[in-house]
Amino acid sequence: MRYTMTNDMPRRIRKISGTGIYHVMLRGINRLDIFEDDEDYRQMIGLLHTLTERRDENGLLLQPLCTFYAYCLMSNLVHLLIRERAETISEVVKKLGIAYAYYFNITKEPSLRYTKPLMTIFLCKVRENA
Repeated sequence: MRYTMTNDMPRRIRKISGTGIYHVMLRGINRLDIFEDDEDYRQMIGLLHTLTERRDENGLLLQPLCTFYAYCLMSNLVHLLIRERAETISEVVKKLGIAYAYYFNITKEPSLRYTKPLMTIFLCKVRENA
């Protein structure tokens, strides 16, 4: 089994999905809430939209970074079913996590600051003729 080193401990190298489809879970640190009100949910949905509906400076559509097939937003947890497109799953989830953490940190009290998402990524198998 191969491992890659992080600051604190080794992490297994993420398996690559043959389909490019992943189930991603983002969770608040210590399972704390990451959504406190309706505006927080709207912000996350807006961020998901920006990853799929990108435009250049002339307003022309660019290739989406990913495709979201489904999402479920709960107070302390986000489930995403994502297909990679222009960027890898790691790059997409990193952009999403950083953007939401930035929003959360500038709109909430210092004691509630959100520093980084804890994420779990699962491979999804697609059955033919299912």
